[in-house]
Amino acid sequence: MQTQSAGSTSAAADTSMKASGGTSTGGSARPFGAPPAMGVTLVLLLAVAVLVIIASTALSIKLYRMDVAMHWSHRDAIGVAGLVMLASLVVAAILAGVAVVLLMLAHVARSARHTQASVDNLRGAINAARHDVVLRLANLETSLASGTGLAQSHSSRLSTTDAANIPAMTVTPVDELSSRLLVDLLSQLRDYSLMDDTQRKSVAIRHWSQRKASLLEEFDLQLRDQNWLAADETIKALRAMLPEDPIGGELAARLHAQQSMVVERALEDASERVRHAVGLGAWDQVEQLVRELQGRFPKDSAVQAFITQVRQEQTSFYREEFQNLLASLKEATEHRQWQRAVLYAQQLMDRYPDEKLVDRIRQDFSTLQSNADAQERQEEESLFKDLLQRQRFEEALEVANRIMDRFPHSASAEAVSKLLPKVIELVKQEKARRQQSSGKEMNA
Repeated sequence: MQTQSAGSTSAAADTSMKASGGTSTGGSARPFGAPPAMGVTLVLLLAVAVLVIIASTALSIKLYRMDVAMHWSHRDAIGVAGLVMLASLVVAAILAGVAVVLLMLAHVARSARHTQASVDNLRGAINAARHDVVLRLANLETSLASGTGLAQSHSSRLSTTDAANIPAMTVTPVDELSSRLLVDLLSQLRDYSLMDDTQRKSVAIRHWSQRKASLLEEFDLQLRDQNWLAADETIKALRAMLPEDPIGGELAARLHAQQSMVVERALEDASERVRHAVGLGAWDQVEQLVRELQGRFPKDSAVQAFITQVRQEQTSFYREEFQNLLASLKEATEHRQWQRAVLYAQQLMDRYPDEKLVDRIRQDFSTLQSNADAQERQEEESLFKDLLQRQRFEEALEVANRIMDRFPHSASAEAVSKLLPKVIELVKQEKARRQQSSGKEMNA
């Protein structure tokens, strides 16, 4: 099949060369040269011009001598000879100009013949290629049709068991679909190669119209899904495909209008939610809202301005809170309220770990904790004694156990442990008295 196609291509090329009047390297020795008559004419014109110049020069010299012999003045003799010489030079210049014009015309004619021969050769090659494509497509269609028919006839002869044992020999629907698609594409290529320029232009217009309609449909879906980045890419594709079509500007205006409307609504909702979260001090919710807006509208200037404003408010809030915590810590320390001081110091270390002042607080935190423990221990011990004095023994026992658990190695724990057996005994006596009282009331 390849030999036949190659032969047909060569034959078509030879036919096109003969039809266009082209010749091979073994033909005429001057395929694109000027005609011999024009070359002879040029030589004759140049020779005549040279002879005119020589004759005029000789005539001028002779006239000058004759004028001198006739006793003319030297000036008059030179004038007559000069006029004759000038006339001859003008004639020679005219002849030379005609020769130059003829030479240029010959060059133009030679270039035109060369161009026409090249065009004819290209046409012949295109016709040969078309003929070869038609033959190859016809052979391919025949081969695919015969192969599909053989496979179908072979599969019909197979039994059910054999077909199960040899699945590779059956034609699957995917293979058949691929073959049909390949044949269809090659047929389109063949048809396109056989079209003239008008038909190709019509096909191109129809193709770009279908492509434009497809992109417009994609753009509508992207607008509906609020997929701004994909919609912007679709606009770029349309502008690259149809740079002079105003549809690109129209789609960009639609995208901007809808995006502005959606952004405006989103900012209104986000402002309300941020205001509510700030009122509750829930800055983690504010941060989540900011990330959501950033993800939905990464390039919108209004969204970026809103995020910047929220960041500024957050920074201002943190700065004010930091100063308030420092002031509260200072006040608690000055009043020796060590437990409150520990609470404020812990908040500062948790919320502002990178501040320099917090580093100093972190260094002094162990001292604050010791003072707070001592203060709490004293308060618990004072409460224990007060409860004993008021004979609230059960509550005193709870405080004693708390002191023993919190400060097992302290002096307060040691003092309480000495009184603990007596307190336990008093609690038992108190419970016994309550039981006796309740029993008497029941008997009565």
